[in-house]
This record gives sequence, structure tokens and C-alpha cells, in this order.
Amino acid sequence: ITRPQILSGRLFYPIFALMVTLSVKMVGVYLVFSALIMPALAINQLSGRKALTLGYIAGLAGLILGLVLSSLYDLPGGATIVVSLAIVCLVFRFFQR
Repeated sequence: ITRPQILSGRLFYPIFALMVTLSVKMVGVYLVFSALIMPALAINQLSGRKALTLGYIAGLAGLILGLVLSSLYDLPGGATIVVSLAIVCLVFRFFQR
């Protein structure tokens, strides 16, 4: 797997810290950290390009499902996204086996 140069350079951690800080201020700590951690936990037994692709798909599916459910049923956005992300990632984890 090829990685962009920014991921291996000295600027990665300062940029990451800045982005996480700004994101937490905008959408909240639960949403930011669940979006970072849950897709990684869903695919942590896989490796290579397949793991990366499935992690992105799991995260994106959970975020989209949460946004759709939130808008259809007038639910709070952040909490709905976190719950739907958890459900989608559990499904991905279950079907890995």
C-alpha cells in the first residue's frame, strides 16, 4: 500500500492534532472519535488494501445512514450518526468471519 508523503512526514501529527481539535469544536467529541475508532475496530483483523477499502466503506456507510435517519425522523444528528456507525461497524465485523 502506498501512503501519501504527509503521513510519514513531520507535519502529520501537528496537522492531525489541529484537525481533531477543530473537528471536536464543530461536531462534538463522540462523533469525531467514533468516526476515527469504530471503522478501524471493524476491520482490524484484516490487512492490506482490502482492510483500508472496507474501513472507508464502513465509515462512510455509517455516516450516510446516520445522516439519512437523522433527517427522515428528525433525530439529533450527532447521536444518530454515532449509533448508526456502531451498528454498521458491528455488521462489518460480524461478516468478516
